Amino acid sequence: MATVPSLMRHNKLAMFRHYFPLTNDIFPTKSHNLSAGHSNPGQDVDSNRSSGPHQLLDEMLKRDVESATSLIGRFAKQNQHRQAIVCFLRMLFLDIRPNEYTFGTVIHSSVLLEDLHLGRQIHAYAKKISLSSNVFVGSAMLDLYVKLSNIYDALRAFQDIHEPNVVSYATLIHGYIKEGRFDEAGVVFRSMPERNVVSWNTMISGCSQSGKNEEAVNFFVEMLRDGVVPSQSTYPCAIIAAANVGALGIGRSIHASAVKFLEERKCAILMYEKMKLTGIQPNSITLLGLLLACNHVGLIDEGFKYFNQARYEDPSLLKSEHYACMIDLLSRSGRFQEAERFLHHLPFDPGVGFWKALLGGCQVHSNLELGEVAARKILELDPGDVSSYVMLSNAHSAAGRWQNVLDIRQKMREKD
Repeated sequence: MATVPSLMRHNKLAMFRHYFPLTNDIFPTKSHNLSAGHSNPGQDVDSNRSSGPHQLLDEMLKRDVESATSLIGRFAKQNQHRQAIVCFLRMLFLDIRPNEYTFGTVIHSSVLLEDLHLGRQIHAYAKKISLSSNVFVGSAMLDLYVKLSNIYDALRAFQDIHEPNVVSYATLIHGYIKEGRFDEAGVVFRSMPERNVVSWNTMISGCSQSGKNEEAVNFFVEMLRDGVVPSQSTYPCAIIAAANVGALGIGRSIHASAVKFLEERKCAILMYEKMKLTGIQPNSITLLGLLLACNHVGLIDEGFKYFNQARYEDPSLLKSEHYACMIDLLSRSGRFQEAERFLHHLPFDPGVGFWKALLGGCQVHSNLELGEVAARKILELDPGDVSSYVMLSNAHSAAGRWQNVLDIRQKMREKD
């Protein structure tokens, strides 16, 4: 067996010296038959838990980065995060160069182990092999430092990323707000290439919930000046913040804007009712516009009311678009059980648009399990459409579920 001093001379492993108590797992004393391979490493993890990570990795017929990363991912999925790290170290000893998917998994394991030191060493090794600039690896490291409350290293990880994406910016902003460093959060926010309503809401709600009410109000006013249309979730935090600083005039303006936002969308309902009162019968397009209005403002019960009216009074009005709109209405409001029931009782087989509507709601509410079901259905119906997996991957990234992101990206690579 290799001695610790000799291991220290192994360049790839020297930085992981604090994990050397696991040496027997990484560098076993028993010899293994390296030619007796297993084609399914996941089966070994599930059925032969007495085998160590080194044995499962050594006994693979094909020992490459894909198979090693798959094995590490299997351990991580079963919450055997120390075993995942051991497998990673064994991988380095066998001169298998990790890729961005490998790093994403072991970084996530470091988060769950709450091992900041290990995370730093993994980050250092990623820098050494020029992978820390990869947006996937960099965002995972950024997530680790934010969750383990190390904003200084989080900033360094962010600065290493070659082309930060929306998730990267949002994670760093969240880290600064979490630490109460609102000025820095604002600087990062204003450096974003594109600020959408979600970005503005992050700043407004973060300031409001942390007692920075004046800043929250200022962000809301600035948002309006930039021509960004508030969403329904923008108003509550802004109104509360205005009330807390005694800015009654601004508070009234925000409230009036919220009322206008609501009334503009209720206008379609009023016009629909007036049409019926005057004897003008709505057609399919009119009904679809009404359902879309209910969807935009979150009037779920009203949407159901008008849909059911049409179903009983004039079923010929209902086309596939109306049913899809109802799925979107239910899923975007988080009523997933009703959405699933509605799907199962459709008078026809749901097409891609129905599952995409469900997936969109799952992304909004981070219902990632149901989202995976929807994504699989989309690919069954349209094997060439990988956009569903991109949406699901982004949702998992935002939730910091890096192993799931790896699995999804692997499936996307297999499709290619």
